[in-house]
Amino acid sequence: YVPYRSLSAYPAVWSEKTVVSFDIAVSHNRDTYVLSDSGNGRYLLVDFIPSNSNTSMTLPNSLSYNGSNIAIYGIKSEAFIGVSGAMKNITLPSSLALIDEAAFIECGVLENIYVNADNRYFTSVNGVLYSKDGKMLVKYPTGRTGKFDMSVSAYGSTIGIGGGAFANAQKLTEIVFPSGLKVIDSEAFTDCTKLQTVKFTGNTPPVLMGSGIFDVSITNFQIIIPNTSSSVVN
Repeated sequence: YVPYRSLSAYPAVWSEKTVVSFDIAVSHNRDTYVLSDSGNGRYLLVDFIPSNSNTSMTLPNSLSYNGSNIAIYGIKSEAFIGVSGAMKNITLPSSLALIDEAAFIECGVLENIYVNADNRYFTSVNGVLYSKDGKMLVKYPTGRTGKFDMSVSAYGSTIGIGGGAFANAQKLTEIVFPSGLKVIDSEAFTDCTKLQTVKFTGNTPPVLMGSGIFDVSITNFQIIIPNTSSSVVN
């Protein structure tokens, strides 16, 4: 058994054994979805092979495979590496329940992550991926540039920032957190190489789950807190 993308590199028979893929490949609208079965019919998207270089894509709510309809339950790490330089907008399906922290890690031009309204686990707030209740920021599109102001009302329900949420957002220069923020995961800002200004607006600082969350070695890096706030937990 070999990965689907590597199948063509192997002979049809090797050491008297037939070479097959441990993934399944499903064609939909001329695109290829490579999936693995995690059990109980829950299929994880391992790889996406596009028929062209469209800048926007919508993952289908169901796929036809061997006479049955199957759904994308989760997205694995680097599943979109094949479209990382082209994909600016993506809409996630209603079936999606799991997303690996590194699912969009290489998508350097991604500007918006939208979600089917019928999804029970995720929602989109101005193109930023959130938990359905709007309390946990799951993924910030890595292709956005400049400042991200979370103190505006649209993000007012945010209490947590998840692991890898801003990972590889190399064009992010400044972030303003909402006053109700309570926790930031230890790897939330991995490889944010241009993040110079971090501003906290709440009187009670959030818990930082580990050290080195922000790269303080960046030139002119600064953390700003309210005059009435206690020190940020390091």
